Amino acid sequence: FGLYKGYQAYAEWEATRSSRKEQKDIDKDLKNLQQSGIKATLTPSQISDMANQLETAFQGYTTDVSTVNRVFVKLKNDMDMLNLKKTFGVRTISSGKWNPAPDKSGSLGEIMSDELSVNEINAINMVLAKQGIKNRF
Repeated sequence: FGLYKGYQAYAEWEATRSSRKEQKDIDKDLKNLQQSGIKATLTPSQISDMANQLETAFQGYTTDVSTVNRVFVKLKNDMDMLNLKKTFGVRTISSGKWNPAPDKSGSLGEIMSDELSVNEINAINMVLAKQGIKNRF
């Protein structure tokens, strides 16, 4: 049992390694945008609410795609997008009670890849492109 728990902890750490690297890259990109004079249009509180809405939309057996879409429509620039990714951080999404599929831990991009279809992600990317946001999924 102890070996199993140790392996499980290592597997979780390994799975989130790319997420931790992504967080460092986000910090670097945020700094660069800030130095170029780009400012966020959304407050930290608004961004936090949006990250929590996304987490809730991804929980369980199905994803609430309409909520996901409503969140991304609110973003106005790359600073907002990066702040959302940073605030979302690495979260664990439940596959649903009694669902045999495992829960998923990851960054916003990793969770979206797991929870949304390619067409749904493309639709979100089109919305972001219309808003002039270069940072996409």
